[in-house]
Amino acid sequence: MYSLRITIATWLLLFSAHLAADAETEKILDLWDYNDPKSTEMLFISLTEEAAASQNKEYAPILLSQIARTYSLRGDFDTAHKVLNEAKDMLSGDENASLVFYHLERGRTLNSSGDKTAALKYFKQAFLAAEKIKDDYLAVDAAHMVAIAEELSGQMNWNVIALGIAENSKSSR
Repeated sequence: MYSLRITIATWLLLFSAHLAADAETEKILDLWDYNDPKSTEMLFISLTEEAAASQNKEYAPILLSQIARTYSLRGDFDTAHKVLNEAKDMLSGDENASLVFYHLERGRTLNSSGDKTAALKYFKQAFLAAEKIKDDYLAVDAAHMVAIAEELSGQMNWNVIALGIAENSKSSR
């Protein structure tokens, strides 16, 4: 009976950590104002201490990936890559949401700076990792980005993949 309590306690701890991770990621995504990346950056910077202190090891690299995106949207690709390098150093090596966000934002930065070939590699890695962790929102985002960077002949296929995932998803996002 004692080992069952440990198992249940361990499961509850892991489940609550998963819920916290989802809540933190949702907070980041909800703060985005794509029309004002500078203000969004300031909001994200205000979360950096919270992210550093969090038990959720994905929080800080996801937050950094989104800070990098604010730079990329403003055309400051060098700074975006520097911030992404910081995020990369924080990745655990596991396939998780922070890895997907990292690949997506590295790909977006490369794509926006004109290197579609390099971007495509990152978008496909993001898609595979999102599929592995069963995150429909990130898989759709990654498939959509593959379609943007892909050669014309492959774009429709990736858009169909993204639509199929979205149509069958239980994710509200």
